[in-house]
Amino acid sequence: MREENFRRLDCDDDIVMLEKDTFTVARLKELLTNNLKELVEKTGQQIDRDGIKCSLIMAGTNHLASISYLFYRFCRLAITDKSISFDLSDIRLVIPPTGIDCQLLDLESRKWIVGKIRVVSDLKIKGLHSADINLELEFSPDLTNLTEESTNEERLDDLRAKFNQLNEM
Repeated sequence: MREENFRRLDCDDDIVMLEKDTFTVARLKELLTNNLKELVEKTGQQIDRDGIKCSLIMAGTNHLASISYLFYRFCRLAITDKSISFDLSDIRLVIPPTGIDCQLLDLESRKWIVGKIRVVSDLKIKGLHSADINLELEFSPDLTNLTEESTNEERLDDLRAKFNQLNEM
């Protein structure tokens, strides 16, 4: 998927199918926002990739930390002599950048469209255990399916025209 093929999903009533589960765009955004906020703000135990509980303990202390705390407190991206730095408490996440497979039921066209969906989220870390999250969903249709579908439509139109010509004889 190329970057320019992704477009923001603006219709909250469109339906997204991920594997066997379906969601309205609005509900999927709500669930993702809540889960991301919990992940970022949660203090103490986190679940790692393998499903194992682990603690984010600050080095040299017994204090449990949240991801937002770590970004708020320690994350600056320094340049050269470190007198210039970027504050990393204002972050844009694109998860995953290439998207994941899905289908979109566009209510306007009333057709399922095969493609990829990704999450674009702006995180503003406000404090030690607090973050504002603005989350959007972006969709990129599988262009090979769209081209094949339009070709099929053209073939049907040709067949209809030939059928109409035969009926006129």
